[in-house]
Amino acid sequence: MWAGEGALVDRETYTLSESHKDIWTGVSYGLRIAEQWGLGLSAYLSEATYKRRLDINWYRDLGGAEECSLYSCGYLDFMESSLEITVVSLIFKLGALWTPHQNWRLGLTVTSPSIVLGDLWLMETSGALDQTRGIASVENTGDDYIEFYSDKYGLEVTRKRPLSLRAGAAFMGLSDFVIDLDVALHLPIDYRRIEGDPVTDRFEQYQAELEQNGSVDGPIPSPEWYDKGIVKGIKRRPVVNTNLGGEWRIGESFTLRGGVFTDFSSAPKLTDSDHPQLTRIHRFGGALSVGYQNYGYDITIGATGSFGRGEASVFHPLGSSGGEYVRPWRPAEYEERAIYIFIAGMQKAVAKTAKTLWNKAWEKD
Repeated sequence: MWAGEGALVDRETYTLSESHKDIWTGVSYGLRIAEQWGLGLSAYLSEATYKRRLDINWYRDLGGAEECSLYSCGYLDFMESSLEITVVSLIFKLGALWTPHQNWRLGLTVTSPSIVLGDLWLMETSGALDQTRGIASVENTGDDYIEFYSDKYGLEVTRKRPLSLRAGAAFMGLSDFVIDLDVALHLPIDYRRIEGDPVTDRFEQYQAELEQNGSVDGPIPSPEWYDKGIVKGIKRRPVVNTNLGGEWRIGESFTLRGGVFTDFSSAPKLTDSDHPQLTRIHRFGGALSVGYQNYGYDITIGATGSFGRGEASVFHPLGSSGGEYVRPWRPAEYEERAIYIFIAGMQKAVAKTAKTLWNKAWEKD
């Protein structure tokens, strides 16, 4: 509930949330074609889901007077936009392993471009946009005013992965130590994630029918996309990333693992634009973990951290500078820090411990 007394100014709340989920399900087959050579092929069904929701609520002060309370001037406005895109695709991986020496392993993997599929059993490629907006003057302004828009749209969507190559090498010079390095190359790609403009098309159709018939049955459609930050076109450059890691076995039960990695962005450099652009951030990170393996247990505890710096596309109100048009989407500095703590193998360890205690209890009885 909005509340304010005295010289009330514009007040606004802004909430934005985004989520990405990508589930791969597949099968693999490998064979050794010679003493030093092995081949493998994998086929994956990918279901990638992207969700974005924007909520804005604000109170606008129209009076401008020193004594302007909530119930004497101004209006209330709220805006909601919910976007969901799900793309089902098929991805193939072909890998080769070469063992030129007992201490060396060399490998190469080629990942095919994704093949977008239509409807499958329990899965489908689809897109949906729901957006709602309400505007109302407050009580006692002398001008009752209400507008309300609520629309749902089906979207023609896609999501494409480029061809990629990954080469790696591992050296096992000691019985208790391994070091490995891999380099990945992702090729460029350029496509429209959302085809067409259903919001504008529906509103233009409404205006044409209104002009022709004088009236149109049903609600007035939304005149625009309420979430201006939706990126409809995807463009990525070629990018190379590397991973360096090692594993050291300590005694019979413990293993120490560590590594560093890069995660450079494939997004193009940001510029002033009429449309939002992909965030461009380059990350560096590392991981360290300790594993315990004995008596049927296999538990790993570790941490992964990363630091990123780059640019994000930020909206500014339309305006001019020196009489020239200024584009509303402009690059702004962006930093990111993250750390993750993980524990692997605990579920199996708990189940094994519970089974052991259960068996002992029955043996005692």
